[in-house]
Amino acid sequence: MQETGMWKKYKNSPGWLKASAIALVIIVAGLIWAVFSIHNQRRDQVLKSVRDMQMVIIRESARNAQAWYEQRVGIQGADPSVVLNEIFTDFVANNHIPGMSEVWMATPDDVYLHRDIPFANGAMGMPFSEFTTERNAVGGSHTQNVLSGVKQGVKGSDWYIVVPQTGKEVVSWLPVWLGDTVYTIGLSAFESRVMASAGVEEEFKRNFFFAIMLSSLLCIVFYLLQKEEGRSEAYSEQLEKTIREKSLELEYTNARYKTLVEQITAVTYVDANDLECTPIFMSPQMEGLFGYSDQEWRDNPNLWPDIVHPDDRERVIAEHHRTYSTGEPFNVDYRVYTRSGKVIWIHDESVLAVDPSGVKTWQGVMYDISDRKAMEDELRYLGHHDSLTGVYSRAFMETELERLQKSRDFPVSIIMSDVDRLKAVNDKYGHAVGDEMLRRAASVIRSAFRAEDIIARMGGDEFAVVLPSTDDKAAQMAITRIQRAVAKEAKAEIGPKLKISLGCSTGAQNESLEQVLRRADRNMYQQKQSKYARDDLE
Repeated sequence: MQETGMWKKYKNSPGWLKASAIALVIIVAGLIWAVFSIHNQRRDQVLKSVRDMQMVIIRESARNAQAWYEQRVGIQGADPSVVLNEIFTDFVANNHIPGMSEVWMATPDDVYLHRDIPFANGAMGMPFSEFTTERNAVGGSHTQNVLSGVKQGVKGSDWYIVVPQTGKEVVSWLPVWLGDTVYTIGLSAFESRVMASAGVEEEFKRNFFFAIMLSSLLCIVFYLLQKEEGRSEAYSEQLEKTIREKSLELEYTNARYKTLVEQITAVTYVDANDLECTPIFMSPQMEGLFGYSDQEWRDNPNLWPDIVHPDDRERVIAEHHRTYSTGEPFNVDYRVYTRSGKVIWIHDESVLAVDPSGVKTWQGVMYDISDRKAMEDELRYLGHHDSLTGVYSRAFMETELERLQKSRDFPVSIIMSDVDRLKAVNDKYGHAVGDEMLRRAASVIRSAFRAEDIIARMGGDEFAVVLPSTDDKAAQMAITRIQRAVAKEAKAEIGPKLKISLGCSTGAQNESLEQVLRRADRNMYQQKQSKYARDDLE
């Protein structure tokens, strides 16, 4: 077998050059692998956050749907089909992020969709299996798992493609029993829009470009070493000329790389391996992001810890000391104050690097993640608050009751309230007026309490107030404040008068707060029934 010239040159090269070639291949492969690995990890983290938040939103919708169904059908005797439309309109269709997600509700036989949501228009009442078959016919795929979940009534999370133009959609679904039928509530988000909002693809492009540039520099260096090896003295002059040319080329490449570093949006930096994080190099973006010049960073060794937000400072400094001691990568999200006083979230990531002479430095990047944090806060707020009234959700209230059950804040009083004749208002004036009445009721109840008191919408027209360390006398005084606020509001408003039925109950130490809640609910309904006998809709 005839050997190629390249292979012969490699075989005849000295050992150190062979080792350098192998090391170059390993480094380049490692860089590419690291870029893709980081990209996949970031993508998985974002998708996990989306799935978790989807399930929180769906679970809240399911709880509200069950409570509303039991109230409207079980207690008020309303038509189940009408109640189903109310549930989808009021508790399911509103719990999504416009432009980024879609919501649906289905039984094994039917799919219910809101007319204002641009998800599979025309599918109202279509069997779910037929709906997925129709989607597959126009290029959809991977709908088997969600179809199986709907048919079997089990919760799950997966991805599918409805139409090729939108790409993958991350979907979570949860069964909920309404009467004798199990319905499935689903929430899907466009993967491409989620990734774009989180900046995952832009981050991947930056990292990949950096890896390619660094690999090119290494290849140039190796090429120079390979060309130098084997040169005879007869070609020394030519060799020196070549080295000069390649040096100029390398300087030009370095200049381009420096320009790249200075133009990307992320901040790049190199710090000394000490507890003070003594700066060695900082890209110009540092001043644009924080407002402090390069010289200010060098003159004030305490500038970095000083601008870290006080609520994050202890955590960030502790992680800095830990990674300084262990040599592990530093990877932290935290808040800082800019020179103008603005608070921003940044992601700070650095690794300990060792140069050939053994000098250790921390090389890292920082970038602004305020938009991503704002989106996470919005999703978390949606999970804890009622979207119509702005008060806490039923799920949050149940969590607080569990916490108080184990606390020493007894006696605990609970006030239950119900907006009177809400259905009659909806029938006579429309749901928009009914929704406004619910918002008015929430505002009136809030006005009677402190900002830190727990007020929640329990579903439909019911609200609850939890008062720790409050006896029955104080609870009755709170009811009086609410009644006065309602009377004052009724004089100021035009349209249907707001009327609220109220009931309370107080629990002692070791008494079940669920029983206290039920007693308060019964007391409220007793007052409501007595009022129905004499009140008419105004």
